[in-house]
Amino acid sequence: MERLVRFPVKTVLTVLGLIIVVWGLLHVIVIARSVIVYILIAIFLTLAINPLVELLIRRGMRSRGLASGTACLIVLVAIAGIGYAFIPTLIDNVNNFVDAAPGYVHDLTHGRVRTFYAIWRRPWMSVSLDTYIADVLARAGAENVCSAAAARYPVVEPEQVAAADARLVLLASEPWAFTSRDRDELAAHREFGAAVIALCDGRDFCWHGAHTAFGLRRAASLLLPHRPAIAAS
Repeated sequence: MERLVRFPVKTVLTVLGLIIVVWGLLHVIVIARSVIVYILIAIFLTLAINPLVELLIRRGMRSRGLASGTACLIVLVAIAGIGYAFIPTLIDNVNNFVDAAPGYVHDLTHGRVRTFYAIWRRPWMSVSLDTYIADVLARAGAENVCSAAAARYPVVEPEQVAAADARLVLLASEPWAFTSRDRDELAAHREFGAAVIALCDGRDFCWHGAHTAFGLRRAASLLLPHRPAIAAS
């Protein structure tokens, strides 16, 4: 025998009413979500500055309203100070990125130039892979011919550099202060074979911190004319 289940009209209406109420509440929440967000933010800020308000009251402010207003003013001044300290830096970084964008495009269309970076002359010394200078060289588009050396600052001979097929020799301004006279002398005697001899500012390759972005940009610009173009496929 089939069992017939009957639902009272009152129960059906109650369920429908609950569904409508829930739908209405959700609809109101969706419409008023921005207001609710502002209310939650206000509650959070109230709780956050309440210790400061209590401190001001203990220090002699009898009016809670005055203490609350003073606390809000202090917080606003603090936020403005933080913004003044960090926003210019952020703007500078964005401008640096925009300035460096053409370099990124060039980096995609040019290969790496095999480079010998000279930090000392008597004896000739360079840098291996495990150095800050080597990292800057790599990011600027150079292939360090001494990257595989066991020592961090290997001693090499010009003949070894030429044998490693170096295409560019960079004479740094520090720690050894190479000059144009050194460059011209080395180029005339072709001590490094067919490699191009160029001077560079050692600060661009070994000064880190605030100078990094500026130095890396200058290093990339210095190397770019010597980097081989990648043929389009």
